[in-house]
Amino acid sequence: MSELGAAHAVRFEQVHRAMALFAQALDGRARAVQVQGEGASDARAIRLPAVTDAFGSRRENHGACRVAVLRQLQDAEAVPAFDRWPRPTLARRVFRWLEILRIDSVIERLYPGALDDLRRVRAHALARRRGPGVDAQGPWHNQVLDAVRPMHVLIDGLARFTLGADRAGLRGGPLLHRILDLAATVRADAAGAGDSLRATAAICALLDAEVRRRRVARHAPLQGGLPSVDGLPAGRADADAPDGESTAGHAGDGGWSAALAFSMDAAEAGPRVEAQRPATSAPPSSSAAATHSYFHDEWDSIARRYLPDWCQVREQRLRGEDMRFLHDLRERHAALRSEVRRQFAAIRPAFRQRVHHRFDGDEVDIDAAIAEAVERRAGRLAEGRVFIAAQQPRRDVCAAFLVDMSGSTGFLVPDPEVQAACEDDDDDDYLYQGRVATPAAQRPARRRVIDIAADALGLMCDALHELGDRHAVYGFSGEGRHNVAFHVAKAFDDPWSARTAAALAAMQPMGATRTGAAIRHATMRLAREPAATRVLIVVSDGYPQDSDYGPVQVDASYGIHDTARALREAGQAGIDTFCIAIDPAGHDYLRTMCAPDRYLVIDDVTALPAQLGKVYRALTVR
Repeated sequence: MSELGAAHAVRFEQVHRAMALFAQALDGRARAVQVQGEGASDARAIRLPAVTDAFGSRRENHGACRVAVLRQLQDAEAVPAFDRWPRPTLARRVFRWLEILRIDSVIERLYPGALDDLRRVRAHALARRRGPGVDAQGPWHNQVLDAVRPMHVLIDGLARFTLGADRAGLRGGPLLHRILDLAATVRADAAGAGDSLRATAAICALLDAEVRRRRVARHAPLQGGLPSVDGLPAGRADADAPDGESTAGHAGDGGWSAALAFSMDAAEAGPRVEAQRPATSAPPSSSAAATHSYFHDEWDSIARRYLPDWCQVREQRLRGEDMRFLHDLRERHAALRSEVRRQFAAIRPAFRQRVHHRFDGDEVDIDAAIAEAVERRAGRLAEGRVFIAAQQPRRDVCAAFLVDMSGSTGFLVPDPEVQAACEDDDDDDYLYQGRVATPAAQRPARRRVIDIAADALGLMCDALHELGDRHAVYGFSGEGRHNVAFHVAKAFDDPWSARTAAALAAMQPMGATRTGAAIRHATMRLAREPAATRVLIVVSDGYPQDSDYGPVQVDASYGIHDTARALREAGQAGIDTFCIAIDPAGHDYLRTMCAPDRYLVIDDVTALPAQLGKVYRALTVR
């Protein structure tokens, strides 16, 4: 990189956040943005170079990044297979150039504000292209090149045309102009990847026919000491086959026609190509619009520094269909619900607060009534706030529950009856003492860890609704730093209802456990709430882990230290945190993440509902 290029270079870490938001604004869906060459965790990811320095200013280099994003948003999601084409390498190359032309035409129509950046990028690519496509060194030199590598002249002319070159200045004769006429069809408003495929087939058919024609003409004599445009030196039977692809076996029309018919039928019949129409400016679907992307730092405990905007958190609302979940929950846990409500009843202040200057109330405020009379005698407007109301004081508390939804929460909770049988002193005694176990078919269905957590949170929301505390329930999962999923089951402003409870029931095990990013996002949400007491309770069934959580995947310390730093950041924001681990080995890592009085390890997941109420009461009673 030159010194000038380094001064105006745009690095990936400087623009990836802006490019991700730019892509989401246009596409309506969250898209990961990754460095070119980095291991792909998302097939739909946008790829950008680590450094963009082709242009002389940061603004122009930034514009080149935007063009790269626009092109990939319009690109076909699946490239058609060319294995059954006579020349698969040639077909892939032609299709790639036609797609560039089609996609750039779509960008010109839909995003006129990107025209300057697009033209600059195309001109740069055209200037850097090497090949025999333009008159550069005189007609004699060009004629020799045309004779030696005629097919490459045609392919290079097509490539230059797709990058914006004037077709009048391209060499290749009438055949090239026929090819460019076919290529121009993909610039139509309604053209899609299927049209590029059909144009590819037509262009390749012309090229293949020209190869066969030139093979026949190879024995023609030289004229005037120069090879004729149609002639080739002897001994180069396949010199005109691009990329060294032999034409053997494709003489005639048999094999080619069969392959072409197969490709054309696939292009017209399947959704494989035709479904890949370019994106338009139409509004996204409701499911896509509900996803929003945010970026958060991550603490690198090895380098002792923050990685800026390292994790992309994708927030989405949970929707559930089980409208009976709340009713069934109250029936299943009637005794436990009464116990939790009794605990929370002790939190509610016993006295009632006297509120003065009310429009109505339990008694008249004499002082206010006299003041109102004086105002009226003086000719001024009196509001009539002359009453005193006795109201239950509202607790100034806001709480968020952050629940692990990783794949491990799908483990089944042990059957209590079977577990009790296994704990008998002597298995032989159990077999012969005459105890009759309940048949498996009559036992209730075994429940998962995530189901117990949903029940516990449902009971908490039920009690907090009566208490009057503002509360939210979030879940987190994901796969990789570009896809940390943050699920909103209940937002702070959502009323507690059967529909909200159904969202809790919709929690399902998925993905990994990038806890640090989830805590930072929940902290951001809580920090916006103007409550005197703000609480974040994290419920997890294991230590933080993800596919790329640290340089060594098997090393759990990186994720533990990042989570510890995220909890510390929450404390600095004025938020009280508490971690509950449904993991017998929780002490091993929680003692690193939290202070001793800020975590609880539960060996029995069925104890979670009762323990959660006790923890909440301890955190919010001052």
